[in-house]
Amino acid sequence: MADFHNLSKARAQREGLPPVRFLDGKEETALFAALRTQSELYFSLSVFLLDTGARIGEATALKWASVGEQSVTFEQRKTTIRRTIPLTKRAARAMAGQRENADGPYVSVRLQDYRAAWKSAKQDAGIFEANLVPNVLRHTCAVRLVKGGVDLRTVQKWLGHRSLTMTMRYAQYADTDLEACVRVLER
Repeated sequence: MADFHNLSKARAQREGLPPVRFLDGKEETALFAALRTQSELYFSLSVFLLDTGARIGEATALKWASVGEQSVTFEQRKTTIRRTIPLTKRAARAMAGQRENADGPYVSVRLQDYRAAWKSAKQDAGIFEANLVPNVLRHTCAVRLVKGGVDLRTVQKWLGHRSLTMTMRYAQYADTDLEACVRVLER
């Protein structure tokens, strides 16, 4: 785990890219378990943020009118880009558990309380890095998409970046299977 993150940081510095901190599977499991013991709402929000790549402000501003059966539409204040993305089953279940919040699934979240719970959950999970903030969930989503073979333009649309330049910070995590190029060219 630590070696992988150090390798990623070294590679990013060599390529002139800022290092991106993201969660590995063990960190996610430990952190989410600790969050769940504190608050089902904060656990649900964290799952939603990770699986959608949403910004915290987008999630806490989300109204039920923007939630479909299998998709969610974000009205972004930051970039004025409107985007609709499909929901994972896990994100849909997380939101469905918040139906008692009449306006939207996470509108009742107070950011300072969520950040305090996050900090406490990190300690409970044995993670003591100051740079492991909730926005890491957005980075984790992006890195997982890229590592999974999703092209950068699609990741750009998923995250709602206005320019591909913002999304390029995740390019270092893409599979560099050059043999795939040969297979495509020889068709």
